[in-house]
Amino acid sequence: MNLTTVVVTRLQLHTAESQCLWDLTENTGVTLTENNIVNMMNKSIFDKTITVYNNAYDNVGRKQLLSEFLFGDDHREEITRTRATEDKTIRSALKRQLPCATISGVFEPTRCSKNLKEHSGFICLDIDGQDNPNIHDWESLKWQLAAIPQIAYASLSVSGRGVFLLVPIKYPSCHKGQFLQLADDFSRMGITLDRNCSDICRLRTKSADDRPFVNEHALVYNKVKVTE
Repeated sequence: MNLTTVVVTRLQLHTAESQCLWDLTENTGVTLTENNIVNMMNKSIFDKTITVYNNAYDNVGRKQLLSEFLFGDDHREEITRTRATEDKTIRSALKRQLPCATISGVFEPTRCSKNLKEHSGFICLDIDGQDNPNIHDWESLKWQLAAIPQIAYASLSVSGRGVFLLVPIKYPSCHKGQFLQLADDFSRMGITLDRNCSDICRLRTKSADDRPFVNEHALVYNKVKVTE
């Protein structure tokens, strides 16, 4: 099944990007053929290495590209079954059997914050019904949030009763501070983020969405909340 994505595209190179291409040729001696330039421009911002896990009980995982985790169409049958389950206890049990990932980076040898080897440059935000009982139309919310230029990806959660977002962040070493500021920003819009998203090694369960929002040119979020 092919995913139908809405992608924000760029019509032409910005001056700064053109200068980067020029500098690459001048400083490294690389000859930029037309094919090389096309390949560079086709490289997705989601081509970042993360760790994926067989299920919520797997604590070791393996490396995979974020793009493969987000856009791969595997496990759709299991996701559909989970989403159709009304009983929350059963749905949670099914969810724990699905593949999941640490969106913010690679963790080795096991998943814990001190074992971060490489940050992906992304933070994953979770908006669910438990924290936002006034929200019922998650599809509409997804497209309303698509107007925020720092959001690179928005999709329905595995339960279909929530939305998760990917935001590129400028200061990965200040992961928690950037999350706390994002939480404040969303709070001003009347939306409560799941506070567990401040955990740099938090798991994101694989989901399915026929119409995810994708912005390959999302702005980098550069605000940090400083706490004493």
